[in-house]
Amino acid sequence: MSLARARTQSARSGVKSANHEATAPPTKESVSGAFRKCRFYNADYNAMQNGFREEEFEPRSLEGHLEQWNVINEAPQALKDHYKTAYGINRKSILTEFPHFDMFKQTPADVMHVLLEGVIPLTLQALIKYYIKTKKTTLATINKGIKDFQYGYMEANDKPNLIRETDLRGSSCLNEAFHPETALPCPFS
Repeated sequence: MSLARARTQSARSGVKSANHEATAPPTKESVSGAFRKCRFYNADYNAMQNGFREEEFEPRSLEGHLEQWNVINEAPQALKDHYKTAYGINRKSILTEFPHFDMFKQTPADVMHVLLEGVIPLTLQALIKYYIKTKKTTLATINKGIKDFQYGYMEANDKPNLIRETDLRGSSCLNEAFHPETALPCPFS
C-alpha cells in the first residue's frame, strides 16, 4: 500500500490528531467540512475514494500553500470561508517563517491516521480474506468470535460490527462500518 493511499484513506475520518495540529496547523484541524482533506495531497473526496497510488495525487507544496494563503488573505471577507474550505487551509502556518523548512516534506504523517485508519484495516482485510480463501477459518467462525468475545467494561460501546461478505470484496478499503483492528482479540479458529 502506498503512503499516499494510507494518508488519503485516513483523512476521510475528520478526526483531529495532535500531530496533525502541531506539525501542520494551517491545514484544516477538522477536515470534515474541507474540500481538500489531506494535508499532504491536493485530494478531494472523489480522488481519495478512487486513487490508490501516490503518483495519482498532486502533492501539496510550500509554494502552493503560500499561494493559496495569499488568495485567502486577499479575498473579500465574504469569500474567505469559501477559499478556506476549498483549499483546506485555516491560516498561514508559523512554520512558514522557519528558513529552509518545508512543513509538507519535513513533518511526519501521524500514526493514528496512517496506521490505525489506513494501513492496519487494509492489512487485516487482506489477512481475513486469505484465511477464508485458504480455508483456515470461515466468516461465520470469525463473526462468532466477535460476537462471543468477552469485551471489557470500557470496550462495550466500541464492540466491532460483524463482518459481512461485502466488507471483504474489492481491494481498496473496507466498508466504514467494519474496523477489523478492533476485532483483533477474537480467535479465527
